[in-house]
Amino acid sequence: MFEAVIAAAIIVALIAAAMIPPLTLLWIGVGVGSLGVLLGMPAGFVYHGLLWRALRAEELGTEGMWLRPYRLHAKLSDPQREKVQAWFAAGALGFGLTMLGATAVVTGLVRLAGQ
Repeated sequence: MFEAVIAAAIIVALIAAAMIPPLTLLWIGVGVGSLGVLLGMPAGFVYHGLLWRALRAEELGTEGMWLRPYRLHAKLSDPQREKVQAWFAAGALGFGLTMLGATAVVTGLVRLAGQ
């Protein structure tokens, strides 16, 4: 079911990208990307800080937390994990919005160059 939702979202996005004027698409991309950065960057800093503090409070090692921090979530107690995962989700949402905005900007620029 989840895959069908993703496929439908991709189809809708492609149709929208073809119908929206290039300059409008460019500015929508700038807005969405900026929103993603404004959400994702602070959330990422808070997430990594909370993860580090939670691991240290439970006397667990912090090895590998900068490369694959999500693997360390399973080591945390439930209350600590809930706090950390909320910020993880916020950072992931911000990253997704940033990538979506960047894609819209590039699509708008390519369409403008082709006119």
